[in-house]
Amino acid sequence: MGNKLLEIRPLIESDDLNDLISLSREFFEEYESHHEDFFKIDNLSEINIVNYFTRWLDNEDGKALIALSDGKLVGYITVYVKSQENFWKVKGWYHLRTNDR
Repeated sequence: MGNKLLEIRPLIESDDLNDLISLSREFFEEYESHHEDFFKIDNLSEINIVNYFTRWLDNEDGKALIALSDGKLVGYITVYVKSQENFWKVKGWYHLRTNDR
């Protein structure tokens, strides 16, 4: 098994959300199965997932970051700064490249 280059970058408007929809569904199904007593989604539609991720596109206080391997979406995380001191400002979101071993 060789090294694969994994790219992590902010979600952008031109990204295809189909893989993101599939990954989200897999995550919530897995999460629900381990946390039945406190986590339940009754109806998760594609539009709910798309709306959730697109709201991060122009958000100065948060981002959806995606992980790509050979150009295929393989993971994601959302990051949000709820509050911060007035002297601290998020100035940018950066690309991170790492080896996927």
